[in-house]
Amino acid sequence: MQDNDYYTISTGDFHLILELLSYSSLMFAFFGFFIGAVSVFLYFYEPVPKPKRPCIKERYYLAKLIRHPHFNDILCYSLKNHLLLKISI
Repeated sequence: MQDNDYYTISTGDFHLILELLSYSSLMFAFFGFFIGAVSVFLYFYEPVPKPKRPCIKERYYLAKLIRHPHFNDILCYSLKNHLLLKISI
């Protein structure tokens, strides 16, 4: 064995190294594109507006309505009327 044979890479190993490098560059390109697409989406998307919180007077009347003894009857009657109205239209 000569001294210069120790530092050489065989042809099969060299092609294997090139193939691994090409696969890794494709992987980095794919992940770069994916991360870029996600970041662009997060940067430009429209946030959903928060629902308006009822004022103190509305909250008072809602709490009063829920504690009403006939609340279930009123709610069922209202839902029945709503369904009948939907069916009739």
